[in-house]
Amino acid sequence: MNTPKNNPKKERPAATVTVVFTLVFVAGMLLTIQAAKWLSLDKNVTLIVEVIALLVFAVAANFISKWFGKKFL
Repeated sequence: MNTPKNNPKKERPAATVTVVFTLVFVAGMLLTIQAAKWLSLDKNVTLIVEVIALLVFAVAANFISKWFGKKFL
């Protein structure tokens, strides 16, 4: 007979993982903005740098927050 598989409910990420993701992402974007100002980049180059930084910091923050969740929670 076919028995239903145990489908555990998906666990929501812990609040600390979300906070870590947000902190890493915001800190990275603020550092990028300050670096662009410090280097006196024009608006077009700054936009390109910000888009690349957005992708890089989103991936990095995701990785770090997942690692943090597995390591400490």
